[in-house]
Amino acid sequence: LPEALAAHEGKCLVVACHACQHLAQDIIDCCIAARADFAVCPCCPKDEMGRVQAAAQTLGVDFGVAMVLAEMGRLSSKCDVRLRTFDEAVSPQN
Repeated sequence: LPEALAAHEGKCLVVACHACQHLAQDIIDCCIAARADFAVCPCCPKDEMGRVQAAAQTLGVDFGVAMVLAEMGRLSSKCDVRLRTFDEAVSPQN
């Protein structure tokens, strides 16, 4: 991805649907570095340290939702972050 973004000088839109958590983070970081627009719909949340999962359980919040919110917080100082949702029937795990 970094090479493709460099070839287009960041003037492209990257869309990732059903991108595993670690892949979604890599895509986002590459796009931010290249100043490219992106839309990412992550799946398969992973929390290596278990902190987000523990917080989600304590608060009674869905783990996947908690991971999305944590990622949005990580990115909030780096880019314009917006949350969009779609019908669950389209992709029940997203």
